[in-house]
Amino acid sequence: MKTKVITLSGISAALVAIVLILGVYLSEIFDIFALMFAPAFLCMPLYVDSKKGAFLSYLAGGLIAVLFTGGQITNYVFFAYFLFAGIFPIVKYIAVTKRFNKVLFNVLCMIWFVAFAVGFYYYYTAFLGFPIETVFNIDPKIYPLIVGICSAAVYFLINGYVFSLQLIVFRLLKRIIKEEQK
Repeated sequence: MKTKVITLSGISAALVAIVLILGVYLSEIFDIFALMFAPAFLCMPLYVDSKKGAFLSYLAGGLIAVLFTGGQITNYVFFAYFLFAGIFPIVKYIAVTKRFNKVLFNVLCMIWFVAFAVGFYYYYTAFLGFPIETVFNIDPKIYPLIVGICSAAVYFLINGYVFSLQLIVFRLLKRIIKEEQK
């Protein structure tokens, strides 16, 4: 059983690193896809119920990608991966397997995602100096409110996407990995 966990975790970390590196270097077309596909590969160790393997794949894949991109930690792909996109599938899996209260879990995760999105907005505007005022003709004081409302709605799409993603990955791995005979 440990061999499966180690193998799936290693493959997962490598695939996450490849996708994130592509997301950084091909940022105009592949950045959103990188943030959508990286969580898929993090579901691989969860198939054998290895939360530790998934978390280590999350860290290893992200750190390998940071190293291979020359330490571009300020790139928004890494910001989004480390603060939400990478860890959310693991947290969701733990919540489902431990049978947490679904409503409370979704409210807490939605608050987490809204805080992430508003932080992402401030990261873009204050840290990277992106002039958001030139894109939209709206009072800049209400941007965080608009970002918060939109991200609350988007959270439910992401939640459903991650759930579907885990089911697809588990079905594919069930076909590939042979179960141990008892």
